[in-house]
Amino acid sequence: MIKALIIANGANEKNISSDFFSKYDIVLFLDGAINGYDINFVKSVSNYKIFGDFDSVDPDILSQYHVDNIVKKTSQDITDLEFCLEYLLNNYCDVNLELFNWYDTREIDHVMSNFITCIKYSKNMNIILVSNQSIIHILSSEKRNNLELSCKIGDIVSVISYSEVIGLKYSGLKYDIESPTLPIFWNGIRNVAIKNDVKIQIESGVIAIFYNSTFYKNII
Repeated sequence: MIKALIIANGANEKNISSDFFSKYDIVLFLDGAINGYDINFVKSVSNYKIFGDFDSVDPDILSQYHVDNIVKKTSQDITDLEFCLEYLLNNYCDVNLELFNWYDTREIDHVMSNFITCIKYSKNMNIILVSNQSIIHILSSEKRNNLELSCKIGDIVSVISYSEVIGLKYSGLKYDIESPTLPIFWNGIRNVAIKNDVKIQIESGVIAIFYNSTFYKNII
């Protein structure tokens, strides 16, 4: 199993700190995301790649990186994120992925595309989407069927289904589930943590779990 970090070309308050990169086995920059990082800093990362068709990369910046660290997309039939995820699937057996800088209110089409892509690939890898405001876990029964969260009492936790879902169960949340089978796009939003340890599980289906966390706020 590897732990991978993808940095997309979205908007964040500041770059990720250098110490944070050491948590990951591989760091992947999507296209213009590389523009915001010092070249010596990036080269200090033990395992990194730069992906994309490079329509938003400064050519002078890209030219300073070795060709072995550059993976060029030649087809416009898939997005840079899909291209990057396919690379991970083709080169690694088991992936835990965190996606940073995926959210940019100036380009909502990219936001929706990134999110839908993560739903699609959640059957193949564990995916967490991280923004300045919240964290989203994608839980697919084809990959895993349970999640444990460390929360503060009173934290808001929301769940939305992206397929028919069977056997959704909560532990540590105020509002329970009344139906054993839930339709696609069921909204279980604004639930409240009543314990520090929150557990969510499903028998089958795909759900997204949204919650606020202070863990990343001093990093991105």
